[in-house]
Amino acid sequence: MAAGPLSTLAKIKVGDAPIEVLSDVKSLQRQLRAFSKRIPMAYRNALNGSATKAKNSIPMLIRKRYNIDTKNIRPRLEVAPRAQVTKLNVAVKGRGRVMDIYKYARGNKKQTALGVRFNSGGGSKVHAHTFLATMPNGKTLIMVRSTSKSKRERRVSSKGGTHTTQLPIRALQYPSIAHMIQNPNVTPVVVAAFNKAMGTLYVQKLSDQLAKAKALR
Repeated sequence: MAAGPLSTLAKIKVGDAPIEVLSDVKSLQRQLRAFSKRIPMAYRNALNGSATKAKNSIPMLIRKRYNIDTKNIRPRLEVAPRAQVTKLNVAVKGRGRVMDIYKYARGNKKQTALGVRFNSGGGSKVHAHTFLATMPNGKTLIMVRSTSKSKRERRVSSKGGTHTTQLPIRALQYPSIAHMIQNPNVTPVVVAAFNKAMGTLYVQKLSDQLAKAKALR
């Protein structure tokens, strides 16, 4: 698009030579207005891009912490909500419920006389009071027998009262992905990944929007 009429911005002298500084002021004003309107777009794009980078850092963190294949983690992660120009909020979200350790822990699970040997994070070792059990539907689980430290549960009696009962056996399960993200050894690394990406992406996205504004005449 052709430039508009030039206006005098300043008159200066260099030695004895007078110099008149001209510019297309109206075009500059249009570009400035356009860029100011595009700043929220740059911030939105930077937020969503940074959240995606933070999300992509999570599978390897969880793999190292909990010994789960990353292919089983990625589908359970999403950026939600995504930032909008009118609502600049963004979050990384873990979806899904608890996960059976037998199915999702990497490596072999072997029954020994003292319990099942498996690695659910922290190395392969024998876990006391555990045993392998195959359910009627063919699903295999790692079960744990009740001990004084086993999970206790509140139940309602037939008369309407409540009581605490100790489950005789229960399946060993990982926490949900959402809870894994909140692990104190995971959360700070994810936040750091987001902040690092934001510091770079916001400048980049502002430059992109500035280039678009400068294209206006």
